[in-house]
Amino acid sequence: MHLRARHKGLSLLLAGLFALAALGGCGYHFGADMPTVLQQNGTSAGGSLPTLKIKDVDNPTMYPWLTYSLRNRLRDELAARQVARWVDSGKADFEISLKVQSFTYRTWMRDDNDVTTLYAANMILEGIVYRGDTNALLWRSGNIAYYQTYETMQERIAGEDLVVNLVRQLVDRMRNNF
Repeated sequence: MHLRARHKGLSLLLAGLFALAALGGCGYHFGADMPTVLQQNGTSAGGSLPTLKIKDVDNPTMYPWLTYSLRNRLRDELAARQVARWVDSGKADFEISLKVQSFTYRTWMRDDNDVTTLYAANMILEGIVYRGDTNALLWRSGNIAYYQTYETMQERIAGEDLVVNLVRQLVDRMRNNF
């Protein structure tokens, strides 16, 4: 009986691989294989990854750490997904502006010592990509929103999680340019 179960598992695995191969032949692609909005609009010399730098971060909140967190998380996400090569200064193929539309914390629960233990956090972000050589508007992500409740005693931890999730969504939209 054990041999029969192993054979069935192997059969299912092979059927799945065959289906993936068939879909690939029909023109379907995995998201990671699709060109990004940057690659569709020109890359740097030699076919390498396009270069990208931050143009500005519009952060109208009272949280100065948010600007640095957005920059760092975007740099790390772009590098991890091999979407672009980050440059801090100088010429770049593209520049991106990040605009924080809103960022709020709500205290939901406090403990016996009046310390917040449950936060509701919400953030709306927009990314705007410009050509590095002409400063022409290339692409807008539209508003990207994320909301979550957090069981933590530090609001910054909740805020960092919002940033991570919003930056992932932003890069997803850069990849899925439809």
